[in-house]
Amino acid sequence: RYLHAPQNPDSIRHNNPMRVFEDRRGTLWVTTFGGGLEVYDRANDRFMHYIHDPNNANTINHNTVWSLYEDRSGVMWVGTYGGGINLYDRKTERLTRWRRQPANLNSLVNDDVTAIYADRQGDIWIGTNAGLDRYDPQRGDFRHYHTEPDNPRSLSNNQIRALAEDQDGSIWIATFMGGVNRYDRQTDQFTRYQHDPQNPESLSENNCWYL
Repeated sequence: RYLHAPQNPDSIRHNNPMRVFEDRRGTLWVTTFGGGLEVYDRANDRFMHYIHDPNNANTINHNTVWSLYEDRSGVMWVGTYGGGINLYDRKTERLTRWRRQPANLNSLVNDDVTAIYADRQGDIWIGTNAGLDRYDPQRGDFRHYHTEPDNPRSLSNNQIRALAEDQDGSIWIATFMGGVNRYDRQTDQFTRYQHDPQNPESLSENNCWYL
């Protein structure tokens, strides 16, 4: 068991972990709700802490960490709940912060980043509490997807919880109270899978957290 021990600075800092992620090196990263980011050092059986320091611009800018992703160059994408994305380059130990900029359409759609996923084409999908972003690293731009009330082929709900890609290259999106969506690249449209009380073969629940 790994519990916070006030007398031990190498113990886990927060007893409310949310997710555990293993990177290519075998390092374990633990996201917490309010306690920042924990990195477990297997060799020395200790936790290293990444927390927000208002006096240090090279720290993560929010202590509620919801999502993690390691890109091909080894940069860690740290999705926070309220602080956007923090990109941590382990080679330089520098952080770059991406936040929503209301006046800039080519920025994050929302600072509550709940899921990050890279597809086989190299695009990075970012789920938020206010829609879905598709980031093209080559062009450095964002495309935003939202619920459109009069369009049944749009995203069913703007609160994204998980992302995945199937063998056909379709992107699957789990939402909060909107069921599951499948994005078809060829048609640029979404298919919704939701609970239907009249159909026992439909999705059993519209509140979906994982894929």
